[in-house]
Amino acid sequence: MSMNINGVFVDAPASGPGKTGQMSDMLNKAKPGTKILIEQVKVQAPDGVRSIPGCVIKVK
Repeated sequence: MSMNINGVFVDAPASGPGKTGQMSDMLNKAKPGTKILIEQVKVQAPDGVRSIPGCVIKVK
């Protein structure tokens, strides 16, 4: 997960399901209009692990 906090682009990497403590802190600081990028998503499918497109979420 990545987002711009006070003009600085911050990355919060994770491995495994769920969000990390750093991600929770970043999400709590997000202000309206902030864009959150979720990239390099891997999912378990019946035929194995595959990568899916990430997404951009805009905070209201």
